[in-house]
Amino acid sequence: MVEDFRQDGPHTIGGTAGAGPRSAQGKRQRRQAMVAGIYLSAAMMALFGASLLTLQQGFIPAGDAKGVALLCFALAAVDVALVQYLKRTWRRRDGL
Repeated sequence: MVEDFRQDGPHTIGGTAGAGPRSAQGKRQRRQAMVAGIYLSAAMMALFGASLLTLQQGFIPAGDAKGVALLCFALAAVDVALVQYLKRTWRRRDGL
């Protein structure tokens, strides 16, 4: 797709309007990928925290494992809160 910069504003030659990376569908796909990545991070942190509490860990002292596990759970909760904040912000920005 070739862009025509002779006119003011975005004009394309030989392409379909809305098929570029800045289209609504492209924006939605990027947002879904970002949300999925943050949810994956939250799930992995929660699983790591649970494994610290339930399994014997050789790389961390037993007294410190509980604190690190709580920090992992807190980080997972912050990730979920971040997703909610992003969704609310995107909804407001897009006028929905």
